[in-house]
Amino acid sequence: MKTPKILKSEDYGQFSFIEWNRGLNKSNINKLVEENEKEFKMHLFPIIVDNDYNILDGQHRFKACEENDWPIFYIVKGEVSEYYEEIRSVNRAGKNHTLLDKFEMILKRGNPTAVRINECYLGFNEAFALNTVVKALGAGGTTGGGMNRNLDKGLIGLDRDFASIFNGMKKLKETGHKPYTSQLFVMACKDVSKKYTIDMAEMVDKIIVLGVVVKQGMSREFVREKIKEAWNHGRRKDRIQ
Repeated sequence: MKTPKILKSEDYGQFSFIEWNRGLNKSNINKLVEENEKEFKMHLFPIIVDNDYNILDGQHRFKACEENDWPIFYIVKGEVSEYYEEIRSVNRAGKNHTLLDKFEMILKRGNPTAVRINECYLGFNEAFALNTVVKALGAGGTTGGGMNRNLDKGLIGLDRDFASIFNGMKKLKETGHKPYTSQLFVMACKDVSKKYTIDMAEMVDKIIVLGVVVKQGMSREFVREKIKEAWNHGRRKDRIQ
C-alpha cells in the first residue's frame, strides 16, 4: 500500500473550503487551539485536500492553524469526482456526521426535497427543531433504505404521508403548548397515525380536546399509548389497539 506524503505549507490562501460542507464549530476550534498550545500535534493529524486544495477533511484543524499562524500539514488525496461521497468517506474515521449534518450538506447543495423540508421548517417559525422537521417530513431517498443511509448518498425523499403529517404539525404548533412540539411527541403522533392509517391532523384535534399530558421522562412508547387512548376515547367502533 502506497503511503501518502505529508506536506507542509504556511500559505493559507492556497486552501479553500467547500461551501456546502458542514459549518465550522467555534468550540471545536477553541478546543484544538487549547490542546495544541500545550503540545503541538497538528503534524500527526494532517488535513486532506484534493488537487485543487479544497479541504475534504480537517476544516477545524485548518482554521485553528490559520488563526494562530501555525503551519498547515496536509495530504493531497488526488482528483475527486464527487465531493459529497468523498467527504463522507474521509470523515468516517473522525467525528461522525449526524443526520442533521448530512441534511444541511445536501440542503446547501440545493437538493430540491431538502429545500422543501427546510421551507416547512421556516414556515413553522422554528416552533419545531430542524432535526424534528427533517425526521417527521423526510423519508429514505429514491434508492430505498433508511434516511441515514440515503443521506450518506446525498439523497432524501418526502414521507408518503407528507400532507397528513405537515397538517398535524401545524395544529400542534398552533396550540402554543411546547411539549406538543417536542421531537418525542411529534414522532409518537407520526408513529400512531401511520400505523393505523389515521389522518394526523384529525388525530391531533382529538389530542387537543382531551388535553393529553406530556411530561419529561416519558418514553416514546408510553406517549404512543396515551395518544391511542385519546383516539379511542368515546369510540365504540374503529378503536385501535
